[in-house]
Amino acid sequence: MEHFWPGPLTLIIPIPEKSPLTQIAWKHTLAVRVSPHPFVRALFEHRRFLLASTSANLSGAPENQARDPEEIREIFANRVDLLITEGYKTSATPSTLLNITGTTPRIVRKGTISRSDLFTVIETGKETV
Repeated sequence: MEHFWPGPLTLIIPIPEKSPLTQIAWKHTLAVRVSPHPFVRALFEHRRFLLASTSANLSGAPENQARDPEEIREIFANRVDLLITEGYKTSATPSTLLNITGTTPRIVRKGTISRSDLFTVIETGKETV
C-alpha cells in the first residue's frame, strides 16, 4: 500500500490477541494511516513512535461533523489529551477505509481513493496505477 501512503488510505488491520496494542484495539483490530499533512510529517521526522488518535469523524456521524474546531472541542471534551487544529475546514473528503482483516479486502468507507485504483494495486500487486 506504499503507493497510497502517505495519503488518504486507512487500513483496518488485525492485532494479535497477546499484543499490547489490544488495549487500544477494537475487536482485535486497529485502523492505521500515514498522514500526508506537513505538521504530522514534521512531528515524525525526528521521532519514531506510535500515535494513538481518533478521527474527528466519529463512526455513524455526518461527514461534515469534523469541520468546526469549536464543535470538535465540544464533541471530544475531556476525552482527548491534545487537540491540534488548522481552523475551520470548508470541505474534507474522508480517507478511504479498507478492512484487510479477512481473506478479501473490503471497502468500509468510500473516500478519496477510487475503488478501481485501490483494487488495481491490490489485484496486480503493482505499486503503479
